[in-house]
This record gives sequence, C-alpha cells and structure tokens, in this order.
Amino acid sequence: MLCAQTNAWDPVTCTWATAKPKADGTSCSGGICTAGVCDPTPKCPSPCPVHTDRCKVWECNNSTNQCSREVVKKDKSACTGMESGGCCFAGACLAVDPPVSGPCMTNAWDSDTCTWAMAKPVPDGKLCSDGNTCTAGDACKAGTCTGNATAADGTQCTSGGCIGTCGNGVCGNPMMCP
Repeated sequence: MLCAQTNAWDPVTCTWATAKPKADGTSCSGGICTAGVCDPTPKCPSPCPVHTDRCKVWECNNSTNQCSREVVKKDKSACTGMESGGCCFAGACLAVDPPVSGPCMTNAWDSDTCTWAMAKPVPDGKLCSDGNTCTAGDACKAGTCTGNATAADGTQCTSGGCIGTCGNGVCGNPMMCP
C-alpha cells in the first residue's frame, strides 16, 4: 500500500496536484510510512523470548506476527546463558575449557571471538594455598603460589592426602599414604 497524501485539486491551473509521499514515521492504515510505502507494524514481542536451545534464537515471523522463526546462531557465537566458555559450532553448544587454571592465574573469556585470552598471573601478594602444611603466609608470586617455610624440620605434615615430615619447608620422606 502506498503511503501518499491525497491528490489536491488546483483551481487556478485546473489540474490535480501530484500526490507527495507522507513523511517517514507517519502513521498509515495498519503500519508506519517508510520511503513512501506503508509497512505493517510488527506485533511480535520485542525482544523475542529466549530459545531453550543455546545455539538458536527466535525471530519475528512478520507473516504471523509471532516469534516463531527459529534461527541457528553463527559459528563462534557465545552460547545463550553461558557467561564464558561456550561456543556454537554447527548449531551445537561446545564447552571450551580455559587454557590454564589455578589460584595465581586468571583467564579472560572473549565473547566476540569465542575464545579464552592468554592466561595472565594475578597481582603478586594475592593470598592462596600451596597445599604444603610446612609453609605459611602463602601468596601468589609471578603466577605461582608459594609459602614461607615455618615448620621445623621433622614436624609431621600432610601433602596430597599423605603424611610425612617437614624438611627445608617441604613435606616429604617418609610419606605414608592411606
């Protein structure tokens, strides 16, 4: 349907004036004027509801005015509902594990490229646990959790579920494991 003003009779020239299109955004019968055409106003909710499949989205089907058009996300799109670590490939959500983990390393998820950025050390001094009962004051240093030897040599300690004795700040021999 055209979106034009009605023709007007010009009594001076005894002719009909040419109809001009209505301005964009002007209401018309069943829609809004856009470039001289009356576009139907979509009646779909905006935005459409979230799809239950993490790699699909609902889009408006203008012929039915329902969010019934199912669209598969592009490859390397982030999976819906996953803040980090999930990408769509061929319509399936695949988990992508971070490259390095640990208390003294940090990983950053780049949702634009669907990849993990290179792991970086956290700032030195962040508290951590090196799992060694022969040390105390454990803190991150250059991406590694380290502690200061505080237990006397020969003191009983645990490491990895095993029982041993401290020696130079390390829990070691003899180790007894259950």
